[in-house]
Amino acid sequence: MGTDQMNRTPGLAGLAQRRADAQPFAVFLYIWGLEWLITSAIEFFDPGQGLLSVERGLLFAAILLTAAVLLWRSRSSKSMAAPRPRGRGSIAGPAAYVLALALLVADLHYAGGIDAFYAPLLKGVVLAAAYGWLSRWLGRPLVYLSLWMLALTVTVAITYLGFASVLLGGFGGLSMLALGSWLSLWRTLLYGKGDLAAS
Repeated sequence: MGTDQMNRTPGLAGLAQRRADAQPFAVFLYIWGLEWLITSAIEFFDPGQGLLSVERGLLFAAILLTAAVLLWRSRSSKSMAAPRPRGRGSIAGPAAYVLALALLVADLHYAGGIDAFYAPLLKGVVLAAAYGWLSRWLGRPLVYLSLWMLALTVTVAITYLGFASVLLGGFGGLSMLALGSWLSLWRTLLYGKGDLAAS
């Protein structure tokens, strides 16, 4: 989409700006998308609990990486909330709610409040809901991603429940990696490669 067309259509320009401003969150999607994807691959190749310590190590590494990125950003001139609110506002607020929901689900799971057999289904539903909610700020592609994740979760629940952890973890991880790539692409399309490298 050209700059002239966006200038004539303020709604499209606002959407493009919100998408570009969300790019700093791509790193978190890469971290957690890889964690989900690698963990599901481990569960596929080792269906027993033989590599449970490796899975927990991956989870701990993802938490540490997330904390390190947050700490680094808080100490640098850039911060997670650096993008100024435009149009419907910054995506930092919605992202914080999604993170809080994910932490609540993880806490319930590890406290034994959720049956381990159904925990992957809850992860799929939460991810689908998060995409649907974030679509208010990032547009229609996230609606499609949300519907696809929800359809996959329902299909797995009905026909492939025994493979829920592998399928939903794998495809959920891939969807996070795809969204991270979209965020980077959207910023590049608006500002060019030089701005992306500087962010």
